[in-house]
Amino acid sequence: MKKLLADILIALGIVFILVLIAGAYLYVADPYNLKPLIFGDATQPRAANEGAGGDAASPAVDPSQITPEQEACAVRILGQARVDEFKAGAQPTAAEYFQARECY
Repeated sequence: MKKLLADILIALGIVFILVLIAGAYLYVADPYNLKPLIFGDATQPRAANEGAGGDAASPAVDPSQITPEQEACAVRILGQARVDEFKAGAQPTAAEYFQARECY
């Protein structure tokens, strides 16, 4: 019984250490580029976004600065109807943001 309990605790300890290592790697390497979404974009001043009528906590892409190539990429990924909704002021969902982030 003691051996079984010791084996279970050792296995749990190994899994815990592996989770810590994986978490540290994902935090440091940031392979999915999630830090700007979680902590905010440090490269863009918040005050500049406030003057444009946007929320300081959620920076938005200025539609006047979107190139035709970026728009064509978004149309290819999300479809013309959804891109037209964005032009009218709709906000992208998280899934749409991750799908089209390569365009911007």
